[in-house]
Amino acid sequence: MKRIIETKNFAAYFAMSPAVISTPHLYISALATWQEQGILVQRWRKKFCKIPSITGNQGFTISELNILNNSEVNCVAFSPDGKCIVSGSDDNSIKVWDALSGAQLQQLNGHTQQVLSVSFSPDGKCIASSSRDNSVRVWDAFSGAQLQMLNGHTDSVTSVAFSPNDMHIVSGSWDKSVRMWDVSSGAQLQMLNGHTDNVTSVAFSLNGMWIASGSWDKSVRMWDVSSGAQLQMLNGHTSAVMSVAFSLDGMQIVSGSLDMSLRVWDAHSSAQLQELQGHTEFITSVACSPDGKYIVSGSNDNSIRVWDVCSGAQLQELYGHTYTVTSVKISSDSKYIVSSSHDQFIKVWNAFSSTKVQAINRHNGGVASVTFSPDSMWIASGSKDKSVKVWNASNGTQVQALNGHTQQVLSVAFSPDGKCIVSGSRDNSVRVWDAFSGAQLQMLNGHTDSVTSVAFSPNGMHIASGSWDKSVRMWDVSSGAQLQMLNGHTDNVTSVAFSPNGMQIASGSWDNSVRVWDAFSGAQLQILNGHTGAVTSVACSPDGKCIASSSNDNSIRVWDVCNGAQLQELYDYSSFVTSVAFSPDGMWIFSGSYKKSVKVWDAHSGAQLQELQGHTRFIRSVACSPDGKCIASGSDDHSVRVWNTSNSFQLHNLNCYAFGVTSVGLSPDGKCIVSGSYNNSVKVWDAFSGAQLQQLNGHTQQVLSVAFSPDGKCIASGSEDRSVRMWDVSSGAQLQMLSGHTDNVTSVAFSPNGMWIASSSWDNSVRVWDAFSGAQLQKLNSHIYGVMSIAFSPNSMHIASGSEDKSIKVWNASNGTQVQALNGTSPVTSVAFSPNGMWIASGSKDGSVRVWNAHDSAQLQELQGHMQSITSVACSPDGKYIVSGSDDHSVRVWNVSSGAQVQVLDGHTSFVTSVAFSPDGMWIVSGSYDNSVKVWDVSTSAQIHRLDDHTHHVTSVAFSPEQTYIASGLWDNSIRGYAALRNEQFDDHNMWRSTIDGWIVLTEQYPLMWIPSYIHNRLHHPFNTLIISTHSSFCIDFALCIFGEGWAQCYNP
Repeated sequence: MKRIIETKNFAAYFAMSPAVISTPHLYISALATWQEQGILVQRWRKKFCKIPSITGNQGFTISELNILNNSEVNCVAFSPDGKCIVSGSDDNSIKVWDALSGAQLQQLNGHTQQVLSVSFSPDGKCIASSSRDNSVRVWDAFSGAQLQMLNGHTDSVTSVAFSPNDMHIVSGSWDKSVRMWDVSSGAQLQMLNGHTDNVTSVAFSLNGMWIASGSWDKSVRMWDVSSGAQLQMLNGHTSAVMSVAFSLDGMQIVSGSLDMSLRVWDAHSSAQLQELQGHTEFITSVACSPDGKYIVSGSNDNSIRVWDVCSGAQLQELYGHTYTVTSVKISSDSKYIVSSSHDQFIKVWNAFSSTKVQAINRHNGGVASVTFSPDSMWIASGSKDKSVKVWNASNGTQVQALNGHTQQVLSVAFSPDGKCIVSGSRDNSVRVWDAFSGAQLQMLNGHTDSVTSVAFSPNGMHIASGSWDKSVRMWDVSSGAQLQMLNGHTDNVTSVAFSPNGMQIASGSWDNSVRVWDAFSGAQLQILNGHTGAVTSVACSPDGKCIASSSNDNSIRVWDVCNGAQLQELYDYSSFVTSVAFSPDGMWIFSGSYKKSVKVWDAHSGAQLQELQGHTRFIRSVACSPDGKCIASGSDDHSVRVWNTSNSFQLHNLNCYAFGVTSVGLSPDGKCIVSGSYNNSVKVWDAFSGAQLQQLNGHTQQVLSVAFSPDGKCIASGSEDRSVRMWDVSSGAQLQMLSGHTDNVTSVAFSPNGMWIASSSWDNSVRVWDAFSGAQLQKLNSHIYGVMSIAFSPNSMHIASGSEDKSIKVWNASNGTQVQALNGTSPVTSVAFSPNGMWIASGSKDGSVRVWNAHDSAQLQELQGHMQSITSVACSPDGKYIVSGSDDHSVRVWNVSSGAQVQVLDGHTSFVTSVAFSPDGMWIVSGSYDNSVKVWDVSTSAQIHRLDDHTHHVTSVAFSPEQTYIASGLWDNSIRGYAALRNEQFDDHNMWRSTIDGWIVLTEQYPLMWIPSYIHNRLHHPFNTLIISTHSSFCIDFALCIFGEGWAQCYNP
């Protein structure tokens, strides 16, 4: 019976390992290398005397359960009995899962924004959750009913935790506070102030007496629960603290930080006991095991690591997630680890057995005003064309056109419930509309001149309006009656705003003043003087303490509502400022101006953070979405724009061209390469054999860019003949010719969903085409010089374009609106999105490669090394590396996180025109003016083929999705294809291979063994399932090796 059980356990182990797809001999040898010490294994091991014995600290084996969520998962937690897992995600939902089967048990809906933290009560009866909607909610864990909504935080609530006695909840927020709540009544018991920046994480000690909190201010603080007093401030981290946890006995606190370290602190003396280093990017989450033995950490490096509490030694490195690990937790019995990630997976790791548990799986006139609906789903705009229009904020489609005004619409606003829209016009009227049907509900008459500004009160019952008749008026929404007329301004009133509590109204005027009024008595409370020109716009801060005003004196001023003191003066020296708005958290101020740009300011320091460029005429209005994610701007250019606020060895040398190669690319599966050349042709090659599969002729001038469709069945090419053409890979037939560009087409790209083709041109435009019909869907105009490169984001939602105007612009692919403008100091020649869409790589003529945050336009890295202009950049499939080609004849590989240069691939004798990674990250393909295409294996350098067929320069190459074919474009106007020689015996098996970092892997997710560099260069991997030495015999000292979770076997030949 014992042997049967042992055999069963091994079968389960092997069946769930990646080696299961390999040949039978691997199954046999894996048995001999299994970690267990049973009789069956010991006897079988004698049959394999050449398999080395392994010594060293192996720790414990981890296996996993995968649960696929439909949105990015931000947080997870175990139930006390370990039977359930709760998760919170970007789709605003909370889900409860069966921990063994992975089945979904509950979905808890209620939050209106992303769920950032979840926690089970110690008795398992309740779940607490927090969200970007500023609320904490308590749920019945069995019925899914919402029991409490705890309101008080004024910004996103990032973390929640139950007290050990189930009676209290602690929460941390971006409002810098830690709050404690009574679970039964929902009352706020304590507000703990001290942190000077966003609070990211909170935790109770096991005895319930203390609270630990971590913050962006780089500190960890400990608080007394009963008094709210701060007991300790733990300083040492050099960057934001992202997660905190108490040890079992409450004597220690563990913290993880953006500085990539874990630190262990004595909770009572504040002494630092341990600093644990190993993660290669910032740490997002930490947890202590209930048995007090282990610490678990999750990181942006996609890994989970397990640490020994006593020694600080790293016991395990768990790979499986493909994007940032957002949260880690340990079950109450310390047997399981649960992790969540932005890859949408929740994984459960069995800490002791070696079995995987389960796999689950536009206006005809200038736009004067814009505003967001409260739920951020809609945008309303008012225009000189006399209409009010309602737009879908996510895709830019027009939902409603509200017609009735007889002159220009100057101002629009949504009611707090999003059901109504109010508008003011040059026809002297205020009108109220049904936001859904478009019906006019009220026309409020009384003003004797143009109505310049309108606003709803926070309760939606009243409307304030300002007019060129110098008055401010307040109206009853339901009856349309005028309630108040506020007189005092001596010139046109340009802007009105309600305070957040609805008790006051702020107004701005051409008399250079801002005035504050009592909304109910009509009394003037404050007159704020300081502007030296007309006040164009006013806005109240979310907390009601400040007013921001903009003016024709080119300034923005921030005022204290209570005493009228001027707190800040923000200068836009170049032009009149026309509009201001606060972000929902009060941290930023947005402004629009005659300079045609939107600027983002720090509300506290007055520093300018961003300048968003794209409008071609004066900006009249700016607004921020309630969730803080988007800015809308309206302009005299007739547009509304929405902006997002957050071994170097050569493997191939394909010397087949008499003229330069201008572009190269790989198919999604890495089996094909496509190249374009100055001989006007495109060629498709087999990536393995180097055989030419196709030559695609049709272009009448040089082919400058080629790309494969996501399914590998089609190729798109762009040429100096100004056309984009689409080809069938198998037959070589031309499927479409897309005409419209008026100058050379410089770059083409398929959207990842295969629906669209994007193209860029020297005509300064980016165009989006329907991949099936060939119809032009969008023409994106904003660049003022030729567009050199384009790239789709991984989710197909955005297009990045790089231009000779030194800018990178990010566009909404579906509606053509500009989302971001990233401004550099040199013409941009190439752009590429990271696999997770979080950053953009760019190359420019100054020889630098830059890395940008795709959401807030911040520059993250500047990579220096090339001596001449960069011609092409590409990102590795795992997002860890960037490859760049340059006029200096070199190809270089860079580490994204550190900015370090990893490889210099020298071999080309002229300009490198195009580079690309293979889908599996094993190879880099490059094209050059030296008429060659070279394929590089960054770890082994073996040359496989030389493709001899082009008669002119190759301009572009690409791999097919299945990594079988190579396509190339040439100066002879042709496109050619080549077939690869495949080892049929091993077609159905994954290949063992070595990586840049020295790991032998089966796939990128399953590292087997790390080997030292002196061995690394001596290994060779033909396309089979064995790792074979390139030498007759050599010895590996396994004491110098590290074994990964997917390690199955290794021969000592």
